[in-house]
Amino acid sequence: MEATHVDLFLEHLALEKNYSKHTLEAYSRHLHALSRLIPTSPLLTLEQVRKALLTYFSTPHKRSLPFQAQCLSAVKQFITFAYTRNLLSENFASALTLPKLPSRLPAFLTESQIFDLLEAPDPKSQKGMRDRTLLETLYGGGLRITEAISLNINEVHLEEGTVRVIGKRQKERIIPIPNRTVFWLKLYINEARGDQPIPSLFISQKGTPLSRIHAWRIVTQYATNVGIEHCSPHTLRHAFASHLVQHGADLRSVQSLLGHQSLRSTEIYTRVGPKHLSDLVAEHHLLSK
Repeated sequence: MEATHVDLFLEHLALEKNYSKHTLEAYSRHLHALSRLIPTSPLLTLEQVRKALLTYFSTPHKRSLPFQAQCLSAVKQFITFAYTRNLLSENFASALTLPKLPSRLPAFLTESQIFDLLEAPDPKSQKGMRDRTLLETLYGGGLRITEAISLNINEVHLEEGTVRVIGKRQKERIIPIPNRTVFWLKLYINEARGDQPIPSLFISQKGTPLSRIHAWRIVTQYATNVGIEHCSPHTLRHAFASHLVQHGADLRSVQSLLGHQSLRSTEIYTRVGPKHLSDLVAEHHLLSK
């Protein structure tokens, strides 16, 4: 597994597959670390890769199943790529088994918890108004944290009530946002953000684009303040989808709003909010009459 071949593979994912910067960075860390564990030889073998993986996964923080699944996904894709480019004489990717990840339901926030969280920032200050608008945008549009902080001001169309986001693999989608989100965006842009020389919608108090880590801390801090545990920016995205499904939205529409490539990723939202589903059956099912 030569470093130059790894770089070719990463370039292929970036230019031809439109993989996100976050995924590319993770794949690069995995593959370059493994390449240093495999002795230089003209022929890469399955045994060499397996041995390198065992060594790589030996440290405690690398034993989690999600970490290993991501690494193995990178390795299997690299091997297939190398084989198709005649860099390997055999494609043994199928011989590497991905660990089976347990099926986990998304963290579920009630509608009451969502309102508590959205109303936690004090909008009387510029910082508070920015934080309130960020929370409203994450939940109101079901955006990923990277999508939200990457928004430019010219991608927010308040008159139409939409925002244009660039999601995973550089896929564009136009998302309708509710009136309440439009209200806070308009207030933030006109009164708190001001006439800044940079295009980013959400900016720090230093006048720089809001970073992913900073935005993450904003969400977790306000969640802690209102007594919500284990809440991340993605929890708001889960809540957005769960509440839509609970109120009768069809899965195809939710899939489109979330930017999911597969409907299977969206179907998990039919398994959250069990009380709502129980009430739904009690009220509408023929056998409940």
